[in-house]
Amino acid sequence: MGQQSASSELDVVNIVVEFLKTTDVPKGGWDGIIEVQEIYDHKLGGKVVVAKYTTMNAGHPGFFWEAIEHHTLVITLSEEGEVMSAFCVWGSFHDGKIWDLINQRWIQQTMMPEQQAIDVG
Repeated sequence: MGQQSASSELDVVNIVVEFLKTTDVPKGGWDGIIEVQEIYDHKLGGKVVVAKYTTMNAGHPGFFWEAIEHHTLVITLSEEGEVMSAFCVWGSFHDGKIWDLINQRWIQQTMMPEQQAIDVG
């Protein structure tokens, strides 16, 4: 991804959406929409973005089966708008699983307060 300034919320949203398009998220039935919950200034520069998105998978048409999943996303952006880390929390924050969107793998979750996890992210 090219370098972009992460100066406004619209810039941040565009950076996050474009990044997600390069991951496995679109394969899960994602409609390309995110809902930004918070944008924090990172103490080392850049931004930490907390957003939500939804995926919907349909099963066999004869069974009318559908899976709707809500995801929480935590992404760290550099001052230039580059994605430095990106994690998706599946399930509730404290008992869910964490998917590393950059490396496309599950990571070991340790119990920590939500704000601390955002700071670490």
